Amino acid sequence: MVKHLFKTSLSNIDDYKASENFWRNLCESILIKHQGQKHGWKIWLNVHFVDGSPFLDGNPIYSLISPDSKKGICINQKETTTEKFILEHGWINLGLLMKKISLKN
Repeated sequence: MVKHLFKTSLSNIDDYKASENFWRNLCESILIKHQGQKHGWKIWLNVHFVDGSPFLDGNPIYSLISPDSKKGICINQKETTTEKFILEHGWINLGLLMKKISLKN
């Protein structure tokens, strides 16, 4: 059984911000701390309006890009509809080759 951390992240601003922080902390701990700053990871896509309030659509909820290593990550979060963990779509950029992966549990 999956324990969903932020079930109402797309309808509750506090859960949305908590989810956004979760993804930021996870990405920073994995990508930045383990690969170091030399890869130049930085925020990629805008997820906030001009006034600073979040879009609240989860598309994306967080993203990073490293022009140095030609890699990026974009996390889209949907509202919880099942008690299963589902990673619907993932893309791995292998130069010019785009390989689509689909994992479902």
